[in-house]
Amino acid sequence: MRFNTVSKLLALATVTRSASSFCPSRVAVCSRAIMTKRFMSASSSEPVLKHVGWEEMDSILDEYEELGRAESGMLVLDVRNQDEIEYTGKLSPNTITLPLPAIMTYNIFALDEDEFEDLCGFSKPTPDETLVFSCAAGIRSVHAAKIAAQAGYSKLVNYGGGSNEWFTR
Repeated sequence: MRFNTVSKLLALATVTRSASSFCPSRVAVCSRAIMTKRFMSASSSEPVLKHVGWEEMDSILDEYEELGRAESGMLVLDVRNQDEIEYTGKLSPNTITLPLPAIMTYNIFALDEDEFEDLCGFSKPTPDETLVFSCAAGIRSVHAAKIAAQAGYSKLVNYGGGSNEWFTR
């Protein structure tokens, strides 16, 4: 990813994170339950968000690291902010950081291929790729998956434990 792009995304993520950090944890948990219910009650023509736990995420990451994005048909996205990733590290070496505030502000998944690549520094996921989302606790990743679903993506996975669970095992 180009330095200017990273700087823009990180600055945006930091500003948005500080503005939203006052949210009590109970509100965040309620938000996650509502978002999950909306996905899970979707009609058969709408995407359904698949939730995975630690063991399944471990298998996903093993396959993703061994086969790569193209062969595995997956793209693993960590929607935490850069400071969080610097603190804990990445879930795996090839996990891509794309902070939720950047996804929301730029409506990332609705951009055309060239705009997406210019802004993000990697190729836009194709509709047949599985998008695997992770964050700190599985709340922001649900929001990111919803945005992807609104842009037409249907193969969506959420790691509910997030980095909080991942790095304590």
